Amino acid sequence: MSSLPLSLATPKYCNLNPKARIATWNVKTLNDTRAAGARAEILVQRLSENSIDICCITEVRWPGSGSKSISGWTVAFSGRDDDLKRQGVGIVFSPVAARSFIAAEAISEGVMLAHFQLKSKKLSVICAYAPTNDYPETEKDAFYSELQTALEKTSSRDTVMIAGDFNAQLGAEDPCSWHGSLGKFAYRKPNLKSNDMTHRLLNFCVSNELVVRNTFFNHKRIHLATWMGLTADDNAPNIRSQIDFILTKRVSAGQVLNCRVFRGAEFETDHWLLVSECRLTFKKSPREAKPVRYSAELMRSDDVQKEFRAAVNQQFDSSRHELSRSPEIAWQQFQSAMQVCGDDLLIAASQPHKPWLSARTLELIEKKQIAYRELLSTRKEGAIMALRKDHGNEKIPLSKKKYRTAVNLCRKSVRQDKREYWRKMSEELMGDFQKNNIHSAYQRLNLRMERETAKPLGSGSVRRPDGSIATDRDECARLRREYFQKLLNCQRDIHPSVWDRLPVHA
Repeated sequence: MSSLPLSLATPKYCNLNPKARIATWNVKTLNDTRAAGARAEILVQRLSENSIDICCITEVRWPGSGSKSISGWTVAFSGRDDDLKRQGVGIVFSPVAARSFIAAEAISEGVMLAHFQLKSKKLSVICAYAPTNDYPETEKDAFYSELQTALEKTSSRDTVMIAGDFNAQLGAEDPCSWHGSLGKFAYRKPNLKSNDMTHRLLNFCVSNELVVRNTFFNHKRIHLATWMGLTADDNAPNIRSQIDFILTKRVSAGQVLNCRVFRGAEFETDHWLLVSECRLTFKKSPREAKPVRYSAELMRSDDVQKEFRAAVNQQFDSSRHELSRSPEIAWQQFQSAMQVCGDDLLIAASQPHKPWLSARTLELIEKKQIAYRELLSTRKEGAIMALRKDHGNEKIPLSKKKYRTAVNLCRKSVRQDKREYWRKMSEELMGDFQKNNIHSAYQRLNLRMERETAKPLGSGSVRRPDGSIATDRDECARLRREYFQKLLNCQRDIHPSVWDRLPVHA
């Protein structure tokens, strides 16, 4: 029997090996003034280079909560309510994952929850940033109470992934003592001791039937450690540890195919990117056709007006013998002719968003990443790097000095690009106001404000009476129906004597 070609035997919607990459990364901050606000753009670039679909970022340091669109990606974040730029978590997802995004909910500055629609079920992603071991017991208790609250807001049928910085070291624990929640490939080193955050994390996993998934895969030691602590002595080896983890339900642990650290992603942070490959397929919602909008700028142009009149007259002259005497049909023919001419002449070409980072800055960013990889290749545990004499007897590693220089050059170029961007924008605004083109000027301002201002979380979602976000489609339909029944079918208690006093006209 002859076999069919693979393109015919396999439906187009069937992916034989679907993989989604879900990661976590402690970014230190997205609010660095030295980089002139470019850290978010660089973060999106790094995630795109590593084919990440969803990334739980910690230590964002953005106050409040909301979501921003950056270079086509969505950054949903949850920070402090007192406007202090500390802690904070966020969930960054790609345009592909955005098409299956349902809703996000800010729990606290250390916990955030987001829901995505898969082909057969929902994916609930929880981003967590735990306090360090030296924090008071009350703050540790509050964090795990908030994490438990976020977990209870997910359905038992959902695929749940919890990722973030837990500040716990699991390498000193025996995997057999934790009922299968801990794997045997945690990062281990001599004299490693467990702390209070270690026991809290493992107790949380055991009580909720979760597994620490990145401790179940056997990789090189450099692909297990997620954090590098810089020592005071430049010549001494750095301290490495594993404090970032990805947790999943025990019943769905097989969906995580691999989990390891990718050290090549550079972001001026002491944490490395932890990536998990999962057997998940996002459900793509159909894209709604946007209504056609004609350009008011083109309508004001005298040349375009003359060309439009000529095109309309030509359209009517060519179909004059087909005009109907019926007013309805004649109106439809007139409307069709105007629409054809408008589509040809009055639709302005779309202008894609251009990043304000110059080509020189992008080149410096790449050079900085190359210098970072050279630094990683020389900084081995127990090894001394090549040294050079500088400023008397001070010795600085060659690779570290090169990386510091690349970082400073990159920050300087970013600040120059930011100043140049605002200078050009102010010139364009002044030109619009001088030409009395108020519409174009305010359009530029509104567009810039939309990109700078964060949108509130859950603005397009359906909420339950207690304020929580509903994610099930049937539940959302029921809540909408109940809301409009209560809104439009109000019961009025009117005394019968009122009807008797109403005037009746025969």
